[in-house]
Amino acid sequence: MGTSATVCKPTPCPSIASGDFVEVRTTTPVAPAAKPVLTASYIKTTSQVPVLATGSTVSIEGLVANLDTSTDTFDVRGISIDGSNLASTLAMLANGQIVVVTGTVSSDGTIVATAISTEKRATFSVMAPLDSDSAFLDTLTVLGQTFTVNSATRFVDWAEGVRPFNLNNFATVLSVGDQLIVSGYATASGNVATRVERIPTPLTPTVGAQGIVTADSSSADTLSIGGVTATLGSSTMLRYQGAGSNPTLGGFFAALTVNSSVAWVIGTAGASAGAITATSAVALPTTCQWAFGPN
Repeated sequence: MGTSATVCKPTPCPSIASGDFVEVRTTTPVAPAAKPVLTASYIKTTSQVPVLATGSTVSIEGLVANLDTSTDTFDVRGISIDGSNLASTLAMLANGQIVVVTGTVSSDGTIVATAISTEKRATFSVMAPLDSDSAFLDTLTVLGQTFTVNSATRFVDWAEGVRPFNLNNFATVLSVGDQLIVSGYATASGNVATRVERIPTPLTPTVGAQGIVTADSSSADTLSIGGVTATLGSSTMLRYQGAGSNPTLGGFFAALTVNSSVAWVIGTAGASAGAITATSAVALPTTCQWAFGPN
């Protein structure tokens, strides 16, 4: 589309100027604050923002915001959506829900929706090297967790200088050992991936998990996210609300509520499949709601 991009990693990015359109990602949790600060680990600048012509058909994916059923409108990524032709669908939406909207661009930049589809929320993410994959079964395994991929799965490639992949070629393009972040949710028949991302391989082998805590044990110093179990210890760096300058394992586990709290752990792979020896663990504030927001 006539665009060029500059990827700056690590930061700072000397080519950034005021007014540039940028995408910023971080691997560091953002601490709650009146003016939160994000420590960038990846910045991508684009010299031109795509311009959509009036009357063109577009699709946009993101979280529902500012839903107003009285006017049949809502926002996705800051763009106003006119859902007046799909009032019955809007009645089933909620703020924070992930949707894909297809529609026509109006003269004022609003998208007049012709179709709205909802996506199942991810409840956890796993970061680790790829263990195995299967084109025949449409599955991939990361940190001992097997995920099924399907037509609704989003595929993203953040590793530089490699070939993008999709549902049709992921098993050919991906190699065992590629560092992935896989987000998904559990069903009675197994995990379903909502998003698969390939990222640059870290210099030091690193694995992690983030999402809703499904089990914990303060006596064993363990917590589970999906099918991943993390073991914490005296050397684990801890963060949780109320910890102050003296966080403790007891305080950390007291800050967790199973099937409600959201946690983030990172460390090294344990001796068994699906195990993490945590070097860092964060219990996110109780106001957090886990929902993977696609980029």
